[in-house]
This record gives sequence, C-alpha cells and structure tokens, in this order.
Amino acid sequence: MPTFIDLENQRFGRLIVKSLDRIGWWYCLCDCGNTIVTRVSSLRLGLTRSCGCLKNDMVADRSFKHGFSDSARDERSPEYTAWKNAKARCSNPKSARWNHYGGRGIRMCDEWLNSFEEFLSHVGERPSKKHSIDRYPDNDGNYEPGNVRWATPEEQARNRSITRNLTIGGYTMCLAEAAKKFGLNRKKISRRLDRNWSDEEAVGLK
Repeated sequence: MPTFIDLENQRFGRLIVKSLDRIGWWYCLCDCGNTIVTRVSSLRLGLTRSCGCLKNDMVADRSFKHGFSDSARDERSPEYTAWKNAKARCSNPKSARWNHYGGRGIRMCDEWLNSFEEFLSHVGERPSKKHSIDRYPDNDGNYEPGNVRWATPEEQARNRSITRNLTIGGYTMCLAEAAKKFGLNRKKISRRLDRNWSDEEAVGLK
C-alpha cells in the first residue's frame, strides 16, 4: 500500500497545497487565485507548479523579450535551434547524428515533438552562451520532461563519461545494450576498450 505523504500547506512553485482531495490527489491554491487538483507525484517532481498560468506567462514573456512569436523569429533564438536540432537527431534518418540518437532508440516525447512552446515551458531560457541541451540524469533516455537540462561543457562531459557507446556495423549502442546483444559482461567489454581494443574486438567479432 502506498505511503501517505502529507503535503498540506507546502508550496510548489506558485501552488500552496490546501487539502487532500482523494488518495494521491491534492487540492491547491495558485498565487493567481485559481484552484487546481493535481497528483502528489506531479507536485513533488516539479511537473505541476501552477494552475497553468506559469506556462502561459513564460511563453508570453519569451515571446515579448526574445521574439518567439512566429517561426521566422524563432529560428534566430538559441532555444529554438536547440529544439530543432534535437528533434532532427531523433526523428530524421538523414540527420548527421541520427545513428547516435534516433538510430539507437532515443526519441523526443510527442508533447515536445509537436510544440516548441511546450519544450520551452519545461526547459526554459538558455542560461548562457556556454550552455547546451543535455539529457540528464539518464544519458540513454529520451528528450522528455525530467530528463533534459541546460548544461555547461563540463557538465556535458561528466554526463557522457557515465555511458560508453560502441559502433558495430554502423549501429551505435550503449555499453549495456552491447553486453546484452553479444552476451558479454559489461565490465569485460569496458576493460577491453580501456586496452584500446576496437569496438568489434571488444564484443568478440574480431
């Protein structure tokens, strides 16, 4: 049986939790005066931070400040470029980086795939010119809420170092996928790679 978590009077973004509506759902008051009933998981994971006014305000503010109001202006923004490039890597086989993304099963969630505004409302404005889009904490995961951040080059490098990728016969896969596919221990493959074996040698193909 799920453990009951008392959220009464706690604040999540613009929401203050007022009372339990039913098991797993809480009645909340938004700073704008509206009310909303939402899941406890959505509050704790940061997926719901307002009655909906926050997303509208963010999109409106960015439209005003950065010209996100139409596609011609969108294409001048780093946020739009990051979204467009990530979408191409996941959904366009002609993309130069398809093999490292869509070719090995990484996708962009439908919510973001169909709407730059939804992507922007979750990810926010790029903090600086040094930041770029990063899949974190799961570097093998999809572009979706909870697994994407703006990261510095140092953060990107640390994240990539967690996962080793191999390219076998033109197909790129992570170390765990390679171990499963070729019936080998991940540590054994990793040790072979550390000794400068080729990817094919590491999985026993040469």
